[in-house]
Amino acid sequence: MVRIAIAFVCALMLSATAWAGNWNQGSGSDTGPKKTTTRMHSWGPVRNVPVTTYVPSGPIKRDLSLKILSPKIDDIKTCWKSTYNPHKKSEFDQIAFGYRWPNLMNGASKFNADNLNMLNHIIQLTASPNGDSYAKEKASKAAELLKQRVLNAAKENAFTRVKWDKKVGSSPSFVTAVTVKTTAFVIAGLESMGLLSEKEFNQVDGWVLKLIKNMPKTKTKDGNLSPDHMVAVFSAHILYGAATKNDDLFNIGKTEFEAYLKKRPISGIGDKIRNDNEVMHHAIIAAEILELNGVSAYDFQLKDGTFAESVSQHAANILNLGSAKVKTQGDLKDKARNILRKTGFGTHVAWIPIYLSRYKNTPSAQSVQTLHEALRKIDPKPYFGLQIGLHTGCYFGGAIN
Repeated sequence: MVRIAIAFVCALMLSATAWAGNWNQGSGSDTGPKKTTTRMHSWGPVRNVPVTTYVPSGPIKRDLSLKILSPKIDDIKTCWKSTYNPHKKSEFDQIAFGYRWPNLMNGASKFNADNLNMLNHIIQLTASPNGDSYAKEKASKAAELLKQRVLNAAKENAFTRVKWDKKVGSSPSFVTAVTVKTTAFVIAGLESMGLLSEKEFNQVDGWVLKLIKNMPKTKTKDGNLSPDHMVAVFSAHILYGAATKNDDLFNIGKTEFEAYLKKRPISGIGDKIRNDNEVMHHAIIAAEILELNGVSAYDFQLKDGTFAESVSQHAANILNLGSAKVKTQGDLKDKARNILRKTGFGTHVAWIPIYLSRYKNTPSAQSVQTLHEALRKIDPKPYFGLQIGLHTGCYFGGAIN
């Protein structure tokens, strides 16, 4: 076991305490809504859900007590052997498209995946138990490249326009929400290494605020975000609010996430089992960050129980489903897929280590633990679901082995 006790990891939970009091509001977008608005969305049985498009109306209130992550990394072997393109640091697309495989070279999905792999790579290098100077030098270079990528993305207004492609089922505004979540962890990681000046933070923050305006957009004028898309927006608000100490944004996400859950039964947090699972990607990482900030999110009430009971019930439902292929209600054109996988964009259960890292030894986690053990027998890979916003196998894997 290699105990991680380095500044990069330890400081991540306290990101931006040194100079956050001087953070200013980032620049706004030239297009889109000019004020915070809330719109009602419905999808199948999920009806009349308020989803806010956040636009700061003045100087942003910063709550320096907000934290984005307290990594539970006990064993470096749980981290993904990350690979990324070390030369790609600019010329990102301005338009965000829906998710596709293989990822578009200059697109948002590849930008996010590469950034997360780079974060993991930095952790691996800086976690050398012998304090290897060569590894630290490589980590420093990787971190500078990661910083340059996000600064260039901000300067280039990357992914600030959304476009629906008839060939792609995934929503580009959903991919935008994933980009915001990923960037929340990137900002926290860079700041923990002391690499972001006030000016640089404001550049990145101004860019992300443009992305945030696009997250709730739909292809038509109807309010028809799918349940996983709704909760992705709430989760992005919570994560990015915590990372940047944006108290208003954090509380908008918390309030709307809690309101969403109140209308759902514990046996159907989304709409049928695959979409239930797609909602869990965003709900559980949101709950983790809320819990980290003193909010008892797993005690949030649903129609007939708590959110913790919903997680337990959902794990039992997946165990009953097994490896059967099911369709998603979020994209009816997408083919039926097996969700009993550790990795993927939408078809995976990479939320497992997040939940077990907090509740592994409790009765409510029994079905989740059983699901983890069943999955370990058929899939040797570490847990990583892109839209969660980070490599869960790396950050939380030590708690479940």
